[in-house]
Amino acid sequence: MKQTAFLDRMIAGYTKGTNDAAYSDERWPQYVRLAKKFARLLEARPPARILDLACGTGVVTTALALRGFEMTGIDCTPAMLDVARRMSKQKGAAVTWVCADMREFSYVDEFDCVLLWDVIFGVFEKEGEDEDLIARIARALKPGGRCLFEVYNKEFALAHGVENRYFYDEISGRFVSRGPEPAWNSLRLYAHNEWERMLRAHGLEIVKMDGWNWRGDPMPPPWRADYIVAQKRLE
Repeated sequence: MKQTAFLDRMIAGYTKGTNDAAYSDERWPQYVRLAKKFARLLEARPPARILDLACGTGVVTTALALRGFEMTGIDCTPAMLDVARRMSKQKGAAVTWVCADMREFSYVDEFDCVLLWDVIFGVFEKEGEDEDLIARIARALKPGGRCLFEVYNKEFALAHGVENRYFYDEISGRFVSRGPEPAWNSLRLYAHNEWERMLRAHGLEIVKMDGWNWRGDPMPPPWRADYIVAQKRLE
């Protein structure tokens, strides 16, 4: 696993306060609904094989496993995966958990779907690492398989910032946090045409876009789209 300053910060940020709160009676139902939404967006049906990248405590991974999907969850934070293993066992879900840096996984034609949600894409320090991750996701998918990215829309973020926390820095070309530092303190966002270019370069085509539809979002969609679903070309 790559031990970089970035990865050390990310692990430290996520390890602090790690617990099983997402599995509580209060919060668990919302993740069950989110898992159902992801399956719908991906048009995935059990027993499809799904890879959940940067799965954290694995709450969505576990919820999908309980729906009959064959799940693999990857995360670089041991403390997160400790919670994932314990809570998935308690829920009766069979999941393969892997502690790894998502910049290094190397599956080939193994998964029907790949998930990268919770706005993780763009946290890497080097821009080339973003495209390399897309290439790895494309290789991991079976021909015709689909991947789902949850992202902030760059155009909307340029006009409004991101959740009153991230604002565009022209020097770095990244959206930088001005508030209390989260697990990472900046993000690289991409416009729709940039997403199309990166995905096509690795044999992926956008087939669907969806958004959170918060009050005040510009209309009509997909000017601000937070979920991007792409499909691997059939060989």
